[in-house]
Amino acid sequence: MQQMNNPAGNAVRGNAASTSLRLWLWHWLPTLPLILLPLLPPAIHAQQQVVLTEKQTDDLRDAAQDPEARIKLYIGFIDERTTDIRQLATRSATSGQSAGLHNLYQQFTELADELSDNMDDYDKQHGDMRKVLTVVVDKTGEWNAALKAPKSDDVYQFERASAVDACQDVHDDAAQILTEQTKYFADQKQKEKQKKKQNNGGG
Repeated sequence: MQQMNNPAGNAVRGNAASTSLRLWLWHWLPTLPLILLPLLPPAIHAQQQVVLTEKQTDDLRDAAQDPEARIKLYIGFIDERTTDIRQLATRSATSGQSAGLHNLYQQFTELADELSDNMDDYDKQHGDMRKVLTVVVDKTGEWNAALKAPKSDDVYQFERASAVDACQDVHDDAAQILTEQTKYFADQKQKEKQKKKQNNGGG
């Protein structure tokens, strides 16, 4: 005899399966990023964007016409990341710690790249950054030490190497631009003196 379907029984089994699935997701879903993150290729987890607060974003926008102020903001943002990296480096190794360092290294690289881009843009406009560039050059030494503080871990090894490279790029860019700006503004000052002398002589 052909067995007949029992709608009520199917509904009960369906509800039980649905409840089990929800419980499984509720238990494991929060940990999936930590489990899957090491398995993702760099191109995928490089898509994460640095999260700035609304005030930080507003501060950057307000300082758009002030090279020194804007560069100082980026220095502060990067200082926050390196401080967090140092703090995590002192904790015992866990999957959460590794994932946190992975994200911090990634954010450091993105902020360092933005800092380099801003320095280049302001340099093209001859925005005077001489004072703050000396700070950047000094800071890169501190940042480099912080980046290398945590122990080696495959979860963030690629991101750390990228961050160290970005830090070196910031140092090199700042040192080069500082040299160029020192010469440029010295030449401008000399030209102003000569122009003033000519004007006085002509008068």
